[in-house]
Amino acid sequence: MRRKGPGLAIVAVLAAAVLLPSGVSLAGASFTDTAAVTTPQSIATASLGAPTSVTAYRNASGTATVSWATPTLRPDVAPNYTATRTVAGVTTTITPTIGPAGAAGHQGFTDDLTVEATLTQQPVTKVGAGSSLSCAIAAGAAYCWGSLRPGNGELYPMGIDRPVRVAGISASPVTDIAAGQNHACAVAGGELFCWGDNQYGQLGNGETGNAANSAVKVTGLAGTVTSVSAGYSATCAVASGKAYCWGNTQGPKLGLGVAPVYPWTQATPAAVAGLGNLTITAVSVATEHGCALASTGALYCWGRHGTSGKLGVEVPGNESLAAVQVPSISGVTQMDVGTQHTCAVAGGNAYCWGEAYNGQLGNGDTTNKRVPTRVPSLTNVTRITAGNYHTCAIASASAYCWGSADYGQTGKGTTTQTNSPGSAVLASVATMESGWYHTCAVQVSGTARCWGQGNAGQIGDGLATWQQSTPATSVVADLFKGANCQTAWVVASGGTRCAPGAGVSVTYSVGYTKRGWVAPAATGVTAPLQ
Repeated sequence: MRRKGPGLAIVAVLAAAVLLPSGVSLAGASFTDTAAVTTPQSIATASLGAPTSVTAYRNASGTATVSWATPTLRPDVAPNYTATRTVAGVTTTITPTIGPAGAAGHQGFTDDLTVEATLTQQPVTKVGAGSSLSCAIAAGAAYCWGSLRPGNGELYPMGIDRPVRVAGISASPVTDIAAGQNHACAVAGGELFCWGDNQYGQLGNGETGNAANSAVKVTGLAGTVTSVSAGYSATCAVASGKAYCWGNTQGPKLGLGVAPVYPWTQATPAAVAGLGNLTITAVSVATEHGCALASTGALYCWGRHGTSGKLGVEVPGNESLAAVQVPSISGVTQMDVGTQHTCAVAGGNAYCWGEAYNGQLGNGDTTNKRVPTRVPSLTNVTRITAGNYHTCAIASASAYCWGSADYGQTGKGTTTQTNSPGSAVLASVATMESGWYHTCAVQVSGTARCWGQGNAGQIGDGLATWQQSTPATSVVADLFKGANCQTAWVVASGGTRCAPGAGVSVTYSVGYTKRGWVAPAATGVTAPLQ
């Protein structure tokens, strides 16, 4: 029997309805039948779109920022994201923390691209020593340790006993460094930066009273800065052959040619008076006086001469507001000022004058000297440095110290005062600096050593040693290290990690899915260096 087509089935149904007997109701009547569908059928479905508006960039510190438009389909269902990072052809799946980013309606994340650098020991080239603070230059960067503000952006009321890198120095390299009472300064790229206490304007940034935990730039210096000295709440520097001082005007240790007045502040650099057209190569300032060295080898000092005679030249009223030449010494190659005494190197010999109560003049007695007096037992002297009540010098590449030793600052292993240099305390010395009650030196090898008072961590041995009476212990050197990076990578901020440079390809791929949905294709994007 041939199967009826769809059209005949409809006719049959109608015919059956017509042929029902009279009076028979259609209510409750039913029947079944089959039908054939001959045309193709399809079902329309919704699908997730790939991430859109995907952007990425990275900075020199090695931080990448990636963002995209938040998917709008089924906003009631949270997306599950996947991300990969490809750096120099190496792909890694990452699980970043995703949140709102960029423009409204966008999400994204930040990604740390840095890797550990290979650290190699860098030699120390210069040191500075103040009251409770020590500083050094290593690999062209500034480091400090001690109290209160070593310059890394933090405050250490009890001090820190290991070096930290100074923050805020925006130029490089660091070429000179000095530590004062509770502040320090560094020369970098011909500019000057200071940090620490600022009660009297000793930071030189035009302000007073606002201490700085990281370096601030000194303003108002004309020309290229070549050297700096930090004293008792005061700072002096040489810029393009001229001497400038600022900070605490008492003494009158700044040599500005005018009598200091309360509140004893000078917040910007001012030229030292009395030096005329001389070319100045170095300057030093302490508590009550300062000195400048001219390119001619002549020495000029200013401030309070007092009963000690520390200016080395008699002046009316025992003080001078401006620089005056020290007449009885010439051919000076290096000099330094202490709290109540002054020392200089001339013709390979060491000379000191001023207060001698603690034997700091080194000539064997404790009688004050009002003119430069030779330290008789030293020859081939290249450097001399005056502390609070002690003195040290480098002669034939060995370090000698004398004077007060209350905290072991002479490095002789004793706290007994000595009135003459005696035996060397350290060999193969390149440079050194005397602080208030401690001393630091750099050996030819680049190793830094400090000894003397260490109550605030100024010895830097990492042990918070109260005092160290010999230079046998070296300053903790684990932060005096330089970072080495693979080819095309650069040292990131902080100095211990590497970031991909501009020539390193960095890309990201971002994908997502929602519960019960098929994941769309991921979207890739390049992260250029900005």
